[in-house]
Amino acid sequence: MASIVWIIAPYTAFASFWWGHWWRWRTDRFRSGLAGGRAETSHTGLWLLRIGLLVVLVPRAAEGVLGRTGSGLAPDISHVLAGTELAGTPIALIGAMLVLLPDMVGASTRPVTILDRMTLPILSIALITGAIVAFDPDSLAAKTLFVWFPSLFSGSPRAAEMVHAPFIYQARGLMVVLTIGIWPYTRLCGLFVLPIRRATRSIRGFVSRARLARAARAVQPPQQPGLGTVRNSRVWALRASRSSSAG
Repeated sequence: MASIVWIIAPYTAFASFWWGHWWRWRTDRFRSGLAGGRAETSHTGLWLLRIGLLVVLVPRAAEGVLGRTGSGLAPDISHVLAGTELAGTPIALIGAMLVLLPDMVGASTRPVTILDRMTLPILSIALITGAIVAFDPDSLAAKTLFVWFPSLFSGSPRAAEMVHAPFIYQARGLMVVLTIGIWPYTRLCGLFVLPIRRATRSIRGFVSRARLARAARAVQPPQQPGLGTVRNSRVWALRASRSSSAG
């Protein structure tokens, strides 16, 4: 049972995450999600959710990497990372509610699936349990979550650390795995992919325009200094002589 929950389920979630993104990209380029530019979507909520999740995930990833070093993690750094994660949790929750709740109460023009209804509760539990784990006085994350989750990418999963972990740590791990597995099939798919795609497209467009401008300057024949001024003066002199003769 432990192998199913803490080894097979995470690998299944990872496979679902990558295959689901490939499938959504081939199907509609993520345009069917809430981040696809739909008019009824709260853009404020989308940006709050993006910022909040980044503020939560970046310190958590840094803590996981630094905590695995031989010297461990200094208490001051640990407190700063935990405080940052705690600050990002309400931001992400507010953004998620602004984005997802209108669809749940009938404001959406598309059908609401079971996964759509599950997204907000699962994401909320994952964020709240993360904040609780960050401020746990026993501080068992370095011995449980930060051992088990990185071991999934090493080829030697260590499920024993999670089997005997406290319930809140197990709930945190399971909610993270479940969020990863269902993410491509929810309305939040494309939340980070689309801004990256748009930024990449803008950069490519700028580079292409710069190259065309350089190419146009390269093929333009050189102009002699003062030629334009001399030519204009001749035109004006010819016009003046014509007007005086006509008078």
